[in-house]
Amino acid sequence: MLSENDELGSPLAASWREAEGSYAEIAAQRAAAFDLMVAASATVMESLMAIAEQSLLQTRRPVLLAPARPQSDLTDSVMIAWDESPECWHAVSAAIPFMQLAKSVRVISVDRDASNRQASQAEVLAYLRCHGIDATAQVVAPELRSVADTLLAAGAEHEAGLLVMGAYSHSRLREMLLGGATRHILKNASARPVLLAH
Repeated sequence: MLSENDELGSPLAASWREAEGSYAEIAAQRAAAFDLMVAASATVMESLMAIAEQSLLQTRRPVLLAPARPQSDLTDSVMIAWDESPECWHAVSAAIPFMQLAKSVRVISVDRDASNRQASQAEVLAYLRCHGIDATAQVVAPELRSVADTLLAAGAEHEAGLLVMGAYSHSRLREMLLGGATRHILKNASARPVLLAH
């Protein structure tokens, strides 16, 4: 972050600010001033899940959940959890800088019928090509697992260094009452970084 006295083009600087109040509320308010919020995975600390949720929903800034011990390099392989929602498109566009550095990018959709996703997968593949990113697409059937567990299993199978997904494409109330992929990922993303956007 540049301070008031720094000139454009000078090396980046850091600043320290103190504020009183709820940690989650203050962090979410400050998130609006930054391109990306980085938070520890909720498996490390429950309050950080609240910060990630508030940042996503209040400021619409992307959040990168960082695991305590990543199992692969962030730019080795990127996996996009594709569901063609506006939130997913936001996540994909926020992740472009990471995907441009990645060795491989996979677009994974969870659906029992692959034909339901082919047109939208072709659209996101074309969008990625416009940014110089060569990606592949795949549709995975959920079998007996939830969508979130299917995504986590696919990430492990492909040794994804980063999972990219839209957050709360269903209403947050519905996800809180019935459960949902976003909440499940927030609670269980312990092996790899996850970039979420709303």
